[in-house]
Amino acid sequence: KLNENERQAFIVRHSRAQVCAGEDVGVIASQSIGQPTTQIALSSFHSAGSTAVEVLEGIPRLESILNCSFKQSTSTIRTTRYTSPSDFVYLTVPDVMSSMIVDSKKMKAYKISLKLIRDRIVESMYGSNTIRVLISPEFEHTIDIAVQCAAKSRDIEMYVYGLVKSIIFPIQICGIKGIEHVLINNNEVKTKGSNLMGTLGLDFVDTKLTISDSAVDVLNCLGIEAARNVLVRELSKVLKGDVRFDDKHINLLADFMTNKGKIVPVNISGMVERGHSYLTRASNERTIVELARAVCKGVAEPVQSIFDSIIIGSRSKVGTGIVDILNCTQ
Repeated sequence: KLNENERQAFIVRHSRAQVCAGEDVGVIASQSIGQPTTQIALSSFHSAGSTAVEVLEGIPRLESILNCSFKQSTSTIRTTRYTSPSDFVYLTVPDVMSSMIVDSKKMKAYKISLKLIRDRIVESMYGSNTIRVLISPEFEHTIDIAVQCAAKSRDIEMYVYGLVKSIIFPIQICGIKGIEHVLINNNEVKTKGSNLMGTLGLDFVDTKLTISDSAVDVLNCLGIEAARNVLVRELSKVLKGDVRFDDKHINLLADFMTNKGKIVPVNISGMVERGHSYLTRASNERTIVELARAVCKGVAEPVQSIFDSIIIGSRSKVGTGIVDILNCTQ
């Protein structure tokens, strides 16, 4: 139960949290998030002379989060026993192979030809009254197999090389797909690359203490709510520093990226996926490309977004402009 002082403090904080109708909270959130990012630089840590795991921070890390990049992901795995890098690092045949030589001397071309056809095959195709076949008892039910030495040709070597490459190279030797390097410290494993689905399936991994900084990886394994929590956590981690700002701006950005039931990046591809107008897309990155597409298609779109209003110089539907004023002339 709240006492009088706590109740008054709650009322004051609640009144401060109220937002006026029509206030553009997105612009305020972008300003609050954009200001501290200009004061942060790329940082990485190295352990014992090893560059096994590199952690992005600052603007590069923020770009990878907003673009939903899966390449710069890392994970922290808690294990219940001693592990080695071979338990996690994904290796295939090309990773351990020094060279591949095609020996044409050992190549043989096997030529199989059917000299005779049995009566039942002919009858099934043409009928018994259509054709008559007389088979010599000497060659009945036989298949001639001729073995020829392969001719020395560069084309044959390239064909064999491509055939072996397509079959042998994808074979997995060890590890989990997506994990490139690891840094092991007792029972804690830091990885470059993330595969939460494959990691949590290992019997020696503590699933409660295993985390990933990739929202896309968490989405594929645990769902959209868990992915949203990862976005909030990683954005807060990137923006840490001397600058203070309200966490509601980060929550608003995370909600905007996940309100479709999936993670939509904050870039030109995300704008296309959300169905923004061509003028809005042109204001982001590909100005000439988007305007040329709109002209070629003869697109006619209503002016609705803030970007469209700014470009053509009309009143935006925010703030006091969200309501229409009817002037009485009488």
